[in-house]
Amino acid sequence: METYRLSSKLVEDSREFIIQTANDAKVSTVMSTVLVDGDVAETSKTPHPIEYTPGEVLSLVKSAHDDKKREVETMLHSYRAVLKAGDAQSLYQLGTAFFYKSFLSEARQLFNAAIGLDADFHQAYNYVSVTELAGGNLDAAVRAAKVAVDMRPGFADYHYNLGHVYLAMKSCRKAVTEFEEAIRVNLYYGDAYFSLGLALLKNALMQEETSLFAGVLTRTIDNLKKAAIIDPDYDTEVLAESIKAIDDSDLPVAYALLSKAFQDKKEHRFRELAAYYMKYVYVYDDLSEPTLNNRIQFLEDELKKNPSYVDLHVELSMCYLNRARFAWQHGIEHYRKALDINPSLSKVGENLDIAEQESHNINTVVDKISEGR
Repeated sequence: METYRLSSKLVEDSREFIIQTANDAKVSTVMSTVLVDGDVAETSKTPHPIEYTPGEVLSLVKSAHDDKKREVETMLHSYRAVLKAGDAQSLYQLGTAFFYKSFLSEARQLFNAAIGLDADFHQAYNYVSVTELAGGNLDAAVRAAKVAVDMRPGFADYHYNLGHVYLAMKSCRKAVTEFEEAIRVNLYYGDAYFSLGLALLKNALMQEETSLFAGVLTRTIDNLKKAAIIDPDYDTEVLAESIKAIDDSDLPVAYALLSKAFQDKKEHRFRELAAYYMKYVYVYDDLSEPTLNNRIQFLEDELKKNPSYVDLHVELSMCYLNRARFAWQHGIEHYRKALDINPSLSKVGENLDIAEQESHNINTVVDKISEGR
C-alpha cells in the first residue's frame, strides 16, 4: 500500500512546531509526530483494520493530521491567553498540560511565570524541577526541587522527584536518602520502592558510597518486590528476569532491564496524563465542536476504565453542557435558513424567537456553572 504523508508548520515566539502524519502499512497504523524546533516532542499512533482500502487509509491520515494540528493550535492559543491573563494558578495548570506533552520550553515559562506571581507556589517549583530534569538541566532541576522540598518536607512526591534529580547527577547516596524519605512519608509509594532499588543497584555498579554496600543485593530485591506488591504494573516478567540477574550477580544486566522497565512505565503514564491534563488547555480555548467531541470521546473511554473517577464525571458533564450550546445554535441556524427561503412562515419565526431566547438562557447557565467549578 502507498504511504501517505502530510506536514504542517506553526510558529509561536520564533519556535517552530512541525506536525507530520503518515501511515505505516506494515503495522496498519497512522502516526502523527510533533517536532518542536526539530526535536520530537510527541508521537501518537492510531491503528486501523488491515483490510482498510487506500482511500480509507488516506482519509484516516487526513483526519489524524487535522486533529493533531488543531490540538497544537489550541494549546498555543491557550498559552497566549493564560500568559496575558497573568493568574498564577492558571499558569501552573496550563504548564502541566505542556509538560506532559513535552513542550518543555513553554512549560518552563508557564511555571516560572506562576512563581513570579506567587513566590510560595511550591507545586510550581516542583514542576520546574521535573521540567528541567526532562530537559537535562540538572543544576536548575536540583535548585527548584530543593525549594519545593524545603517548602513542603511532608510531600512524598517532592522527595521522590529530588531523588531522581540526584540519580541523574549520579549522586546515589543523596538519591537513596530522598527515596527513603518519600517512603517514610508514604509507606505505600510503589514508585519510590522501585526507584530505591534502582539507586542501590546503581551505587553498587558505580562503587560510589561504600556504606550502602552492606546487604545491597538483598535490599535491592526486597524493595523491588515491595514495589510489585503495591503496584501490579511492576509485577512483570522483566522484574523476574532482573531479580534472577541480581541473584546471579549480573548487576549490569539487572540494571539495564530495570531501567528500561521504569522508563516504559513512565512513558505509558505520561501518555495517560498528557490526555488528562489537556482539560486545562480547553478551559482557555474558544471551544470548537470537533475539539469538544474529541474530548468527550476521551473522557468516555477513560470512564470505562475508571468509572469511580469523580473529576472525569464532572468534566464530562461540562463538555456535554457545552456541546448543547452547539446543538442549540445549529437548530437556530436552520430556522433562519428556513425563513430566508420563505419569510412568510410565521410559526417558524415564533419558534426562532423562542429558541434564541432559550439559547441566551443556556449560555448564561453554562457560563455560571463554569465559573463556579
